[in-house]
Amino acid sequence: MNGSELPRDHGYPVRVIVPGYIGARSVKWLKTIRIQMHESTNYYQKKDYKLFLPEVDWDTVDELWDKSPAIQELNVQAAITQPTDNEMIPKGSSYTVKGYALSGGGRKITRVDISFDGGKSWKVANLFTASQNLPKIDTKWSWDFWECSVKFMPSPCQIICRAWDEGSNTMPENIHQIWNLRGVMNNSWVRVNVVSDEAKL
Repeated sequence: MNGSELPRDHGYPVRVIVPGYIGARSVKWLKTIRIQMHESTNYYQKKDYKLFLPEVDWDTVDELWDKSPAIQELNVQAAITQPTDNEMIPKGSSYTVKGYALSGGGRKITRVDISFDGGKSWKVANLFTASQNLPKIDTKWSWDFWECSVKFMPSPCQIICRAWDEGSNTMPENIHQIWNLRGVMNNSWVRVNVVSDEAKL
C-alpha cells in the first residue's frame, strides 16, 4: 500500500479490492472465498450497510433488515481539498479551488460544478484528464481530480461542489433528502466556508 507492506488496519495479509463498490465490499483479512446461491449471512452484509426511509429508527428497523438489499455500487461523490473549511482568503484575490470526484460501477465523472454564491450560479471545474488529453477510461474506476480558478474570490463566502457521472447521476442539495438510519451514502453538496481577511479588522 503506497509502496509499503499492507498494514493490518487496512487488511493485512490479504484484502479484496472491488473498484466501483462501497468500501465495505473490499473485505479485509481475507481467508477464504465461497461461491454460494444466497446472500452472505455476515453481519456487515445483512445488518449494516443498507438504506431505509428517514423515519426508520433503531426501534423499528429489525423487521426491515432482511427485506432490504445491501448497498453495492458507490453513488456519485465529490470533495473539496483546497481550501479547508474556515480558511482565510483575502477578498478579491485570485485562487484555485481543488478537489476530487468519483462514482461507482465504472461510471465516469463527466462534470464537476463549483458555486461561490450558495448555488445560484455555477462554474464548471477543469478535470485533470480533460486538460491533459488523457482518455477518460484511465480514471473511470478511480478518483478524478479537478480544479476551478477564480480571479476574484468573493470572501467571505461558501464554496459548494457537486459532481455528475456519465449516467447523469448527481448529488442532492442537502442531507435531509437522503437521511437514513446509518447515515450511509451521504453524497449531498459539499460545502466549505471561506473567511475574509477583513473579518480580522
